[in-house]
Amino acid sequence: MIPTIKSDYLNYLKLRLSYAEVGNDPWRYGLTIPTYTLSPAGVTTTSEMPNLDLKAERTKSWEAGIDLVLFQNRLKVNATLYSSQTYNQFFNINLPASSGFTSTWVNGGRVDNKGIELSLTLNQPLGPVDWSSTFTYTLNRNKIKKLLDARTLANGYPIEQDHLDLISIGSATRRLVQGGTLGDIYVTTLARDYHGNVIVDYVENTVSRDMTAGPLEDGFVYAGSTLPKYNMGWRNSFSWKGITLGCLVTARVGGIGVSMTQALMDYYGVSKTTAQARDAGGVMINGAMVPAAQKYYSVVGAGVGENYVYSMTNVRLAELSLGYDVPISQWVPWIKGLNVAFTGRNLLMLYCKAPFDPEQTAASGSVFFDGLDYFMQPSLRNLGFSVKVNF
Repeated sequence: MIPTIKSDYLNYLKLRLSYAEVGNDPWRYGLTIPTYTLSPAGVTTTSEMPNLDLKAERTKSWEAGIDLVLFQNRLKVNATLYSSQTYNQFFNINLPASSGFTSTWVNGGRVDNKGIELSLTLNQPLGPVDWSSTFTYTLNRNKIKKLLDARTLANGYPIEQDHLDLISIGSATRRLVQGGTLGDIYVTTLARDYHGNVIVDYVENTVSRDMTAGPLEDGFVYAGSTLPKYNMGWRNSFSWKGITLGCLVTARVGGIGVSMTQALMDYYGVSKTTAQARDAGGVMINGAMVPAAQKYYSVVGAGVGENYVYSMTNVRLAELSLGYDVPISQWVPWIKGLNVAFTGRNLLMLYCKAPFDPEQTAASGSVFFDGLDYFMQPSLRNLGFSVKVNF
């Protein structure tokens, strides 16, 4: 039996708690069972060693929340806390040629996610105008608890993976390491001395890339994560005598991105930055002007990602709409309602320091390209007009 709430302030209360486990099974034909393709040309062997011990990937998650309606439906509150852990993820590991195969799939790794989702809605008449305002806030934190532990396969070959490069574009890479996040970006850097000053060859007026930087001594150092600290949205709607005006402002706060577009434009000397360097007679390094800007940007633009790291924080007018409910039933009784509306989306960037749209992803379609600008198409402003008829 659901208890009845008798209160002038509390109109609705709901507590939510759930737990779930889901799995992702491996493709059995090829990953776990040896298969061979038969064609008129003969039998095609596989270069991937099947793994008979491969387990299904599993995600365990729980969620707790509360829904509140207060002050005669004037204020609505929705809050959710969640946490999930993913185990037995699939890794494709390279094998030595002496094994007779090139790679195999194994289980490993654990990724944890936890976060908050909050929504506040205020319904408040302003004289003859009905006003509704909704604020949303979302926060997510993920952490790579484990990658692939050292182990020995059934055929006796030892395997281990302490890092995994997902996507690499020149001087930037999306790299997974234990203790990091799924959005970590590593970039190359300029060679520096013990005091942090860029090392300059003042005879040739050139700089060089540090080829041994980073924990793996491969020249890549941690730049930051593409993942935002939090996201916010604020939607307002005003209604008066059939006229409705709505607007939505969204904000992504935190996270970094790398622009290879800007890097290559500098390399070829076609950017505003290189034009200003030519006009100034050189590049300012360690507080002093160094001539030969062409030599500098031929090194930096081709292989130094640290110079092209930008904040992904942005605030935009995401949507603006204007609609009208035409009282057409007065003239055409068999039409119950007619609404005409004009809607614009992604209309105005209010704040953005990156030379690209942080909400865009490169055209490759890979989710791992988030935060990596490589000649992406410009973001678009969408304008539309709609007519809705109810019979």
